[in-house]
Amino acid sequence: NDGIPDDCEPDDDNDGIPNDCDNCPTTANPNQEDADNDGVGDACDNCPQTANPGQEDADNDGIGDVCEADCDNDGIPDDQEPDCDNDGIPDDCEPDDDNDGIPNDCDNCPTTANPNQEDADNDGVGDACDNCPQTANPGQEDADNDGIGDVCEADCDNDGIPDDQEPDCDNDGIPDDCEADDDNDGIPNDCDNCPTTANPNQEDSDNDGIGDVCDNCPTTANPGQEDADNDGVGDVCEADCDNDGIPDDQEPDCDNDGIPDDCELDDDNDGIPNDCDNCPTTANPNQEDADNDGVGDACDNCPQTANPGQEDADNDGIGDACEADDDNDGIPNDCDNCPTTANPNQEDSGNDGIGDTCDNCPQTANPGQEDADNDGIGDACEADCDNDGIPDDQEPDCDNDGIPDDCELDDDNDGIPNDCDNCPTTANLNQEDADNDGIGDACDNCPQTVNPGQEDADNDGIGDVCEADCDNDGIPDDQEPDCDNDGIPDDCEPDDDNDGIPNDCDNCPTTANPGQEDADNDGIGDACEDDECNVRASISCANTTICPGEETTIHAFGGNTFSWSNGATTGTIKVSPTETTTYTVTVSRSDDPDCTDTASITVKVYEAEVDA
Repeated sequence: NDGIPDDCEPDDDNDGIPNDCDNCPTTANPNQEDADNDGVGDACDNCPQTANPGQEDADNDGIGDVCEADCDNDGIPDDQEPDCDNDGIPDDCEPDDDNDGIPNDCDNCPTTANPNQEDADNDGVGDACDNCPQTANPGQEDADNDGIGDVCEADCDNDGIPDDQEPDCDNDGIPDDCEADDDNDGIPNDCDNCPTTANPNQEDSDNDGIGDVCDNCPTTANPGQEDADNDGVGDVCEADCDNDGIPDDQEPDCDNDGIPDDCELDDDNDGIPNDCDNCPTTANPNQEDADNDGVGDACDNCPQTANPGQEDADNDGIGDACEADDDNDGIPNDCDNCPTTANPNQEDSGNDGIGDTCDNCPQTANPGQEDADNDGIGDACEADCDNDGIPDDQEPDCDNDGIPDDCELDDDNDGIPNDCDNCPTTANLNQEDADNDGIGDACDNCPQTVNPGQEDADNDGIGDVCEADCDNDGIPDDQEPDCDNDGIPDDCEPDDDNDGIPNDCDNCPTTANPGQEDADNDGIGDACEDDECNVRASISCANTTICPGEETTIHAFGGNTFSWSNGATTGTIKVSPTETTTYTVTVSRSDDPDCTDTASITVKVYEAEVDA
């Protein structure tokens, strides 16, 4: 179903079946027989009566391993051979690069022979290839490339000064002398405000994080280093950034960021800067957007139906919102319990919302389709999901989801599944959490004081709640202004326009207005509000195609007064139409009711076919 007729597509074996649809593309088989339903036609299947889609054949005798009781012809039946990874293929039939008798998939040193698999520090790297075999270091870091892991060296750069007495600007445990320093100024790249230009004193006159020696406007803060005319002088230091003779403050500025539109990126050269362009890479100077979804018609894969995410499950260039049925089984995607596998009758024996044709355990409810050993059989259908000989219902299950802990992800290999681990990427078997904030002591930047958000304004690895002066300005935090009373001083919170008012409290967060003037008391500062009508109505809706009896939610934006075609007067409405219906909203502001704008959206109701 790619829109190209079969007669126009390649058919290498000339059997009338194009390669893309042929279960034996290089062996003629016009009837497409596939006795074992493994996707490989009988004409080219090395084991046609037993499903083996991977066509494994360890001894290359043309007979698939699943059809042989002894895949390596050593006289020992396969089911009596060792199988370290429990994949049904004996170890002798799997790759073993170092010829030590341990297959690569199970070998802790796959390229260095170590048949006994010694691993003294239990870091997953065998002693035979571990650069520090007595101390756990799974990443095998070695800053000076001397073959000895950094955790085994007290002096990583061999300069005679112990590592714990060396400067470490980013507090990562690696001395500065052992980290990259591209400009050789003694400041590691991670801490250098000009990493490619030497500046050992780190001068930064405007405190924008860019050192003076590489700042294109060193006395005015411009962390983004914008330079529209590429003359080496930052836009904030130029009164006419594009040298067109028109002062910057008289040029259009669609996003009110203080940089004229002519000085901002415009990838499609349509005169609309990327930040304001609803099709930034496709020219559309008039910015048409028929469905008001924020994506211009010129680049919208479904221009008449709102779909801001541009979802396109089958990658055919037509948005899912414009396609009702990806698998062409007559059931629209939103109502289909197997949206990519045809199942017109919608059988669901397990009543778990997953149709039988795509359910890995169709007789038992398992809506999450968990399959820990990736054998295509859902864990809910297996009595021992990890094949360790212990029944699942006798295994620990910390989150009581019916899946044993051994079958769930554990990124730090501490025996605690990620879902239950208070430090999922840092090993902490005992799960210590002294302050009971849900963050384990092993990864908590302030382990004795509750701080679940782990705020660290100065990025020094110490949580703000453990510091009496989060911005290191010499003024204790409890004596600093805190406009939103969240316990974090204003100086330690984001302030995009650098006017001294944090974003959370600023009535113009991207336009400097330290006085916070607001003449009409509408919550929008005068500095970012003009006298003209600035109401721009827009609508969003996650589901614009629904099944009969379903409900969907529509949101309107652009003002604070709303009037819907169905009589509703709130910004958000829930609707459940019985037939396809268009909803229109008129948006205005309470302080200027004559300034209005309208927007519309259509909710399509799928009409199920009725059998004659």
